[in-house]
Amino acid sequence: MKVKLVVDSTIAYTVEEAKEHDVAITPFHVMYQDKNLLDCVDILPEEFYELQERGVEASTSQPNVANTMGLFSELLKEYDHIVYCVLPAELSGTYNAGMLAASEIDPNRITVIDIKTGLGALRHLDKIVKNMVKENKTLEEIIEKCSRLKYNSHAFFMPYDTKQLHRSGRFGNMAASIFSMIKLKLSLQLTQEGYIDKFAISRTEAKLYREMVKKAKEEGFNGDNTIIYLIDTNYADKIKELRSKLEEDFKGAQFEYMYLSPTLGSHIGPKTYSIQFVKKEWS
Repeated sequence: MKVKLVVDSTIAYTVEEAKEHDVAITPFHVMYQDKNLLDCVDILPEEFYELQERGVEASTSQPNVANTMGLFSELLKEYDHIVYCVLPAELSGTYNAGMLAASEIDPNRITVIDIKTGLGALRHLDKIVKNMVKENKTLEEIIEKCSRLKYNSHAFFMPYDTKQLHRSGRFGNMAASIFSMIKLKLSLQLTQEGYIDKFAISRTEAKLYREMVKKAKEEGFNGDNTIIYLIDTNYADKIKELRSKLEEDFKGAQFEYMYLSPTLGSHIGPKTYSIQFVKKEWS
């Protein structure tokens, strides 16, 4: 059976990278100054974060249902089944829109999965699915593999400040003021339930880093079985510094660099650095 994985644009591939990796993507929309642009197609992450640092505010919306239907129709001319893995329903309406598109095109040949994660995990999942297709794994095995990704990845975010979180409605005005006043540092996580939630609070970045490493190791991420995605928002110096520390704490781990997609960056803000741990293999 020929199975095609389709993902949303939190995978943060450019058009050229998507072609190179043969990845099918449904892009989010990024809106600012009366412009409606496709995430990582019409506006690249580095351009987006430069705008943010200049104070330009942006909003986002889910992939267009009609365009998703068009993509499904084209892919089903070549593939027997589509597996569409999307950002958590708790963060976006993409899952519901995908279900609608699937029901209109062919619900028997399209499976939509809310994988409760995204980012670099999608990049690795694409490789996993392609290998499973080559090994003639069943559709049921592939769907089960995709569904268990959330238990085998963990993303952490360290925002530079809480201004953008406040603007996006993810942080209350009073809380933002208190954090600014007493100079607390905050780290967030993408939970297995699909929420971006508080992970830890401290006066120092060093303490936040130690808490992240402790949590990752408790969850079974180690040097041998782990890919660590270093996820940037035009904060390259911090990412370089962080990699040096992670190489010591997770000896032998595979490191991959990527940008945080504008879709997620619009809610978290510039100079956020993110780390995602993904297991190379899972049952």
